[in-house]
Amino acid sequence: MIFSTLYVRDILSENSRLRNSAMKKIAFALEKFSRYAGGAESYTVSLATTLIENGWEVHFFGESWDGEPKEAHFHEIHIPRFLPAWIKMLLFAWKHKKMTEKQHYDVVIGLAIRST
Repeated sequence: MIFSTLYVRDILSENSRLRNSAMKKIAFALEKFSRYAGGAESYTVSLATTLIENGWEVHFFGESWDGEPKEAHFHEIHIPRFLPAWIKMLLFAWKHKKMTEKQHYDVVIGLAIRST
């Protein structure tokens, strides 16, 4: 996690063309965004922090967020708990797609880790 974030930071700082390019708005889709949760959750928060420091507008689409980084924009996706896991995954993906179509994003990244 630390290596990847540092690598992204190095690329953005050394290559002003990437840092100053028009690609400034990114959306992440994940159930939970937290620095204190599992690998994908904490990695995404760490990456988002680095991107924000380099001028990106970061949007999180998910079921929960612990508020870090505070500059990120959180869009809640509600998924009923009583549904089977495979329907939850499909519903999350469908809702995320519909929500991201309402605005322009230069990059959209979805991370699927739902196991229940």
